[in-house]
Amino acid sequence: MGTNQERKNEIPGVYLPLHGWGGFLVPILFVQQLSSWVLAMRLSVSYRNRWG
Repeated sequence: MGTNQERKNEIPGVYLPLHGWGGFLVPILFVQQLSSWVLAMRLSVSYRNRWG
């Protein structure tokens, strides 16, 4: 698990909670989720404008 001193050093790395690929997957998945949500919002707005 590691000592308290090691844990304190790991806290600033928000995007690196896991060692290895985890550090890359977390922000990538977050960005994909955010972009898909934005795309859905744009589609709903365009449909509203089209059909009144």
